[in-house]
Amino acid sequence: MDGLLPAFLLAALTQIGDRPERLVIALGQRYRRTGAALLGVALAAIALMALAGAGGAALAGSINHRGLRLIEGLALLLAAAGGLWRGKPAPPLDGWRLGATATAALSLFVLALGERAQLLVAAIAGASGQPVATAIGGSAGLVLGLAPGAALGARWARLAPLRAIRIGLAALLALAGAGLIVSALELI
Repeated sequence: MDGLLPAFLLAALTQIGDRPERLVIALGQRYRRTGAALLGVALAAIALMALAGAGGAALAGSINHRGLRLIEGLALLLAAAGGLWRGKPAPPLDGWRLGATATAALSLFVLALGERAQLLVAAIAGASGQPVATAIGGSAGLVLGLAPGAALGARWARLAPLRAIRIGLAALLALAGAGLIVSALELI
């Protein structure tokens, strides 16, 4: 449970207002097939978080506990910075003729590879020593975080104060990251 719950929460929350969510909103509008889009999201999430779990396991084998806490703190600070950075809008994917599931899976995988949720899950997997549970939690969180965009499309962006949530979450992530770094460096 040390890795599952934090990975679940962080993967779900870091999607709010982020590029993967904007992509899923666009796909939800384009296909209007929520089930197919969510299946694609789930497939991409499993692949992305399996890679993150494997990366975290590789870290755990070569870095001591303090170093892993430091990496986790830095990952939180990077995630906070990413939440404040307003990236380019998701590509329209108009030329993709693969169907809703395949388009959602492939486009989300390419877009989210190396994004902050994956980095956080890798750091949590390394620090907790539970890469499988962490990958499962991250996958479930990613799907949960992207589900409203797939189901509601552009209405989701109008219903939820995405910018305010993104900025508030960035502040919380920065505080948590700073706390872990101070703890890892034994400054207090």
